[in-house]
Amino acid sequence: MVEKSILLVEREEGIREILHLCLHDIGGWNVVVACSDREGLEQLAIVQPKPDAIIFDILLPEEKDGYAFLKELSGRFPNDLPPIVLITSLAKWFSRADMKALGIIGAIAKPFDSRALPQELAQLLGWSL
Repeated sequence: MVEKSILLVEREEGIREILHLCLHDIGGWNVVVACSDREGLEQLAIVQPKPDAIIFDILLPEEKDGYAFLKELSGRFPNDLPPIVLITSLAKWFSRADMKALGIIGAIAKPFDSRALPQELAQLLGWSL
């Protein structure tokens, strides 16, 4: 079985480390980590094959916000954008219609339960653990 890969873009170092541990150690997925939108786009340019999913916080620290990052992702993958899941404190502000319009398949609220996170993510992505 081929290991699934995830691009994780998270600005907060501590949360980034916890997410990496949860996704890699519990979920068993290959995780490529970036701390900003710019770094996430750089990783997308060099990581082959492209990730099976992209997880990021809509509140990114660079010159672009999460919406601009989404637009850039859509431009780079016009026909085969990997599934996108938000992990954000703003999860309650997004309706299903809002997420669908932005190409987001789901959102996980911060704070999150680190033990339940891999199962929750697998369910959103239709993956098995």
